[in-house]
Amino acid sequence: FAAGSFYNHLMNGGTIPGGNWNAASTINITGITTTNPTMTAPFAAGYGNLNWSCTGQTTATGAIAYASPSIIQGNLVVDAGTINFGANAINVGGNVINNGTINSATSILAMTGTAANVTQTISGSGVWTNGNLGVLNGLTINNTGTGSAGVALNCNFAIQTTFNLTSGILS
Repeated sequence: FAAGSFYNHLMNGGTIPGGNWNAASTINITGITTTNPTMTAPFAAGYGNLNWSCTGQTTATGAIAYASPSIIQGNLVVDAGTINFGANAINVGGNVINNGTINSATSILAMTGTAANVTQTISGSGVWTNGNLGVLNGLTINNTGTGSAGVALNCNFAIQTTFNLTSGILS
């Protein structure tokens, strides 16, 4: 999937295709109501941007199935509905905006930006849960870009098990 391309997933359940995803490509998931999709393992660097906006979602049955850890090279945006990562680790190279619900169960969210002089952000007014409201299971920050400004935390949540600051800063 080339830079600027879009894959629009307008169905309940189904499979998100694998392949070579450019960091500037986008997956829009909008049709989930009761069954989360399966995400085929991408080749090379991972997926581009992932937008989850499932306004008709009534349940979040099962975690999204994908190779763990999965890499989102760009942004992870949850506008509506519940994205459930289960026990799978997810690495995000861009920003995380949560205005829906992110369920991390036993997974770890890793902010792994590599761009020089860029601050990644975690923001939004949504719900974080690992079975307990307001709780993210784990967070890792490993910003390796030259002059990286780290991660700006612009929302509230607790971290239940693990916080790792490998490289970069949390502000």
